[in-house]
Amino acid sequence: MPKTPVATPPAVLAPTIQALPPQEAWEQKLAWIVRLEDQRLLREPNPPAQQVIRPATATEPAVLAPPTPADLLPLLRDPQARVRRRAALAAGRAGLPEAVPALIERLSDEEREVRQMAAFARGLVGDAPAREGLLPLLNDADAVVHGRAADALAPI
Repeated sequence: MPKTPVATPPAVLAPTIQALPPQEAWEQKLAWIVRLEDQRLLREPNPPAQQVIRPATATEPAVLAPPTPADLLPLLRDPQARVRRRAALAAGRAGLPEAVPALIERLSDEEREVRQMAAFARGLVGDAPAREGLLPLLNDADAVVHGRAADALAPI
C-alpha cells in the first residue's frame, strides 16, 4: 500500500520587530540643529516631549522617538562629519560665543569640510581670540580650509 504524504503545517515565523537605531538619523540631528539655530540658542530651555512613533499595544511596548537634544555643543562632537559641519555653521550663524571652545576644537577635525566650516563659523562669531585657532589653518594642506581661515581672519 503506497504511503500518502503527510502535509506538514507551514512554519510559523515569529514577527520581527524593527528596533530603532541606537543613534538618531542624521536628518533628525540636522532638524534639531536648524531649530536651535533659528532660535539663536545654544541650549533649548524647554525641549519638546518625546514623540510616540508607535503606541503601545497589548503585546508590545510603545516605541518612542529619540529625545531632542537640549544642547548644540554635543552635536559639534557628533561621530558623523556632516552633523559636525552643520552644527558648526549653526553656532557661527547664531553668533554663539559659548560655542567658541568647541569650534576651536573642530579646527583640527580630521574631515576637511568640518575644518572649513569651523573656520568660517569662528569668523562669524568674531572676537580677537579667534586669531589663536585660525592662524595655524593658514598653513593647512587643503586650499579651501586655508581660504576659509583667511576669510574668517579678515574681519577680525
